[in-house]
Formats: sequence, C-alpha cells, structure tokens
Amino acid sequence: MNGTLNETEWERGLLLMHSLYPDWPLTRRAVPPRSRLYHLAPVGVGTEHVETLTSYVTRLAAAHAVPVSKLVGHEIGPLAVRPKLGSQFATGTQRRFVPLINCQSYILNASGYAAQNWVTQLHHLTGEDKLRFLTTLCWNGAVSGEELVRWYQAWCPQCYQGWRDAGEMVREPLLWVLRAVSMCTLHRRQLETRCWNCGRTPHVLTGRSRSGHCGHCQAWLGSNDPGPSGDEQTAPEEAYELWVAREIGGLLRAAPCVSHAMSAEILRANLRACSQHLFRKGARGRSLARIVGASASQVVGWLINGYLVKLGPLMRISYRLGIPALDLLSCPSEVFSPDWSLVEENLRRTAGDASPMNPKRVIAIPDSPHPMPLTVVLQITGYNSLRNLRNQDAALHRELVVKHRGTRRAAWKKRLREARASTLAVIEEALLASLIVDCPQLLTKTALALDFESSTRLVQLFPELCAAIIAKRAGWKGRQWAEKAAIARQAARQEMPPTVESLATSLGCRSRTPVRKRFPSVVAALAARSTERVNKRREMVRIALEKALNEDPPPSLDDVAKRLGRGRCTLQRLFPEASCALQVRYHDWKRQAARQAREALESEVARLVLDLHTRGVYPSYDRVGSLLPAGMQGAYIVEIVRQNREMLGIPKHHAAIS
Repeated sequence: MNGTLNETEWERGLLLMHSLYPDWPLTRRAVPPRSRLYHLAPVGVGTEHVETLTSYVTRLAAAHAVPVSKLVGHEIGPLAVRPKLGSQFATGTQRRFVPLINCQSYILNASGYAAQNWVTQLHHLTGEDKLRFLTTLCWNGAVSGEELVRWYQAWCPQCYQGWRDAGEMVREPLLWVLRAVSMCTLHRRQLETRCWNCGRTPHVLTGRSRSGHCGHCQAWLGSNDPGPSGDEQTAPEEAYELWVAREIGGLLRAAPCVSHAMSAEILRANLRACSQHLFRKGARGRSLARIVGASASQVVGWLINGYLVKLGPLMRISYRLGIPALDLLSCPSEVFSPDWSLVEENLRRTAGDASPMNPKRVIAIPDSPHPMPLTVVLQITGYNSLRNLRNQDAALHRELVVKHRGTRRAAWKKRLREARASTLAVIEEALLASLIVDCPQLLTKTALALDFESSTRLVQLFPELCAAIIAKRAGWKGRQWAEKAAIARQAARQEMPPTVESLATSLGCRSRTPVRKRFPSVVAALAARSTERVNKRREMVRIALEKALNEDPPPSLDDVAKRLGRGRCTLQRLFPEASCALQVRYHDWKRQAARQAREALESEVARLVLDLHTRGVYPSYDRVGSLLPAGMQGAYIVEIVRQNREMLGIPKHHAAIS
C-alpha cells in the first residue's frame, strides 16, 4: 500500500457513506492547496498606511515564533536566487541571493529585482497574492526607483502607541520608508529616525526585528508625547511636507486599483500637454524647469529621452500645477483635460514658493539680523542659481541682492575688526610667553604656530617685543656657546682626547660642522693628538687582551671583542699573536671541561649500575637515566651503561638472570 486511495476505493467509500447518511454528497470536494508558511494577510492594503514587505516579514516571523534571521536564513533566503551571471564571470550557474538583513534591507521595499524576487518567493511560501502592493513595485515603470526609499527606519511614535493601545496590528507603513515623506499625516509631526534609548538609526530589517521596536536595543519606539500642533499657523515648509505625505498616501491608496494603468508614457504625454497649454513655444522646457526647480537637461530627459521622473520632482510638479499626481500618472492624454484657468491661477499663487515653500519663508530671509550669503539662501530655498531666482521672482531677487549688498560690507568690516583685535591679543600673548622663558622660541616657530607664513608680520605688529626676544635669545645662545667652548678646551687637554665627532655629540650638535667653525683651535689640537690617541687606544686594547689571557676560566675572543667595543676581525688584525693565544687557551679549556664532565658521568653511571645490580634490580638504560642528575644527561649514556653491564657480567636481558 502506498498510503493513497485509488478511484475504485474512493467511490466505494462515497457509496457507503451515502447509504449511511442520505445527505452525504457524492461529489469529490476540491481541497485548496496548502502553503508551507502561514497564510498571513498583509495589513492596510488599499489604504495609505499599507505596511512594507519588511514589516510583513517581521510579522510572519513573529507568527511562527522564530527570529527574523531564522526565517530568512532557512525559508526565504534559500529560495531567492540571482539570475544567471554574465559571461564575464567564468560560470553561468545560478547562485543563492540572500540580501543582508541589516544595511541592505531597504532594497526589499524598493522596485528592483530583489523586491520582486522576495515577493515571488513569499507568494509561494504563504499563498498571499497582494504582496507586491507592500513595495513600490506598484509604481514600476511609472516612477524612477532612484532616491525612492530610505536606507533606514522612520516612524511616528504616536501612531505606534495608538495602534498598541487600540489593540491594532503594529506595522511599518510603506509611506514612512519613502524619502519624499517626512511627516505623519495623522499627527502632523516629523517622523523620528533615531532611537530614544540607544541613539542609533535602526535598519529597516534586522535579524532581531520586532514591529515597533528598535532593531539594535529592542526598545519600544512608541510614545504619547504630542508632536507639533496642526493648526492654521503650521510652518509653510511643514505644510508642504504634509501635502506631499497626503498626496503620496493617495497614490498608495489607489495602487491596487490603478497600478496597472500607471505608466511613464502617460506622465510624459500629460507633461507635454501642460507645457503646450501653459508656456510659449521655444521656452517650454525651460519654463517647466523653472516652476519645478529642476534643470533644463532633466526636463529634456523626462519629455524626450524617456527618463523616469523621481518621486520628489513629481510631487513638486503636482504641487505647482495643482493637478493630482494620480491624474498625471494614470489619466490618458485623450481624457486628460484639467481646468487650465485653475492651473494658471495655482502657478501664480505659488510663484514665490521656493521649491515649493511658502513665500513668507523666503521673504523673511532678508529680514534676518544676521544676513546669510546668497549661496546659502539659494540652498535653503531650493533654487539652482541666482538666474533661476531672478527669472521666477525678480522682486525677491532684487530685495535679496540689495539687502546683502548693504549689510555684507558692514558685517565684513565688523568681523575684520573683531578678528584683528582677537589676533593682536593672541599674538601679543604668545610673544610675552616666549619672552618669559630663559630660552625664547624662534620667531619663525612662533609665527608658524600662529598660522603666519613668516615672522615678518610679527615684527611689523610688535617690533619692540620681537627685538627683545631676539636679543634675549642671542644672549642665551652666547652663554651656551661659551660653556661649550670651555667643555671643548677641557676635552682637548684630557689624557685620552676624543674625536671631533664624539665631541660634537657630547656638546649636543647634530654634526661636527658647528664645532669646526666655532672652535678651530680645539679641532686643530685634537687633530695633532690623533696619532697619540690611536696609539693609546691600541695600548689599552693590548693590555686588556693580556689580562684576558690570565683570566680563569679564559674568555672567548668574541666576548673580549664585545667587552672592548671592537670587532673580532679588528683584534685579529691588530694583535694576531695575542688573539691566537686567547683562542687556543679558550679551546683547550673547553676540551678539558668536556673531558672532566665525561669522566664524572662515567663514574656516576658505574656507581648507579653497581648499586642497582647489588639490590637485584636490572640496570636498564631508562632506569639509570632517571637516577642521573639533570645536568649529566647525554646521548652517550647508553654506551656507558652497556660497558658497565659487560664488566659486571650482567646479561643483556633481565629475563636471562637466574
């Protein structure tokens, strides 16, 4: 039996059950296919708070009561494979592809091959067919995947706490991982990116991930601490960020219904229609680039070269034109007909927006008590250049330029005066500190420490202090050289005069040149006594060799050479007879010491062999060797033991003893 029922047995069983129970159906019921993992339904599909694929993996691991690392390593990872590698890799086999569940986990929520691969494998493992809406794959082919998702986790603490208190499923919404979104639409507060406990930025997915907890320290990230208020006084930039979050939330909400209808061709056709209706011929690309805050080459890439538009520029286009992004992406050109008068009015209303902030934000910048450089203003407001600002808002450009021209010179002069006063005080303090010590520092070194190229500027600013430092240093140097001259003259009168090099070293000079220049008479006296010095040193060496010949035990020639600071070859060349005699005496002593040690070993072995034999113990090699002192061990002990056993008439083997 193979454990299965054939058709005849199955039909027979159905008839038997029908006879017993008349209402028992005679048709075979279809059994749905079984999945390897739980058929866990994703949370929030069709809403703006749809969870991410990494959040789904985290909840799936929690449902199976295993860590994320185990689920990925044993179930999902082994099934995820790379496509065949190109010919540049020496092999065309498929290799396992398991993205790191730390720093590279963000790609699972993007629109690339890794996300598609994991969606496919999770569909096979769980049987769930809506997993592609947990990633940005629903926008594939319509929005560029560059700079689309964050590399790290972002969250709203109030949302986490609210879901937990209400008993709802805690998850990571896809809206929060998008780079263009920085605010929570429910609580109107900035998203958090750093853990309050460890201060680190959590990764999107780690081996210990838990929904609503930090992936590093496992701290709960939820909180009831309210964020910024959401009344009408909301800052303009926050209002734009809130608008972007809501607009993208609308795209996520409509993704299950219209994701198949979104395409880059529809967006390209709609942008061309907007350019034709709003701008004059010949300047449409530049005009569209100005209102979006992009370069003309980018707009040409979108409209002509077929480049995909990033999510951030798409939101700016939708904001400036007042047309929902969903209509730009999914509405065909045949039915795309917005109210152009409202679009033109929205363009005029947002004409002063800085990509695309409120005009109050930009106009408040010139009134700042500390005016910023125009380059910083451009970075804050989002304009690419002053020409772009002048073309979009000439009045604002003129106000900024006039404001900064009037204040820049005054601020520069004030900073110059303050810096000059501070610099003078620092320079004077450094010069006074150098003047106090016995040996003042060189003015050049002081200037380098103060970031000056030379000491000329110091002399110009403080001539009296510099002159005093120079005079004091000159007096100190004179006293030093006077002391060195006395030491040099005394060294020249010594019984064993030194060399010029050793004298320079003892005086602290790096070379013998200063000694030759400052003490020529001392150098001449040392040169005149050089032959005397050589002869005396040789005589000292000869006397040392003679003393070594009388030492007991005699030293080796190498030891005597090290003792005298000379080389072995030098001693053999200068004193061949004494060196030879020293070597002969040393080798004779070594041979005599070895002979005495051998005789002592033989006598000790003979005593041990006789003693063991007298006690009736067989004198084996190992037994005799174990009784010898540590200093009397040797390889020739075997021969000595054998000779002593023969002399005593002991048989070779112990068994031969009667």
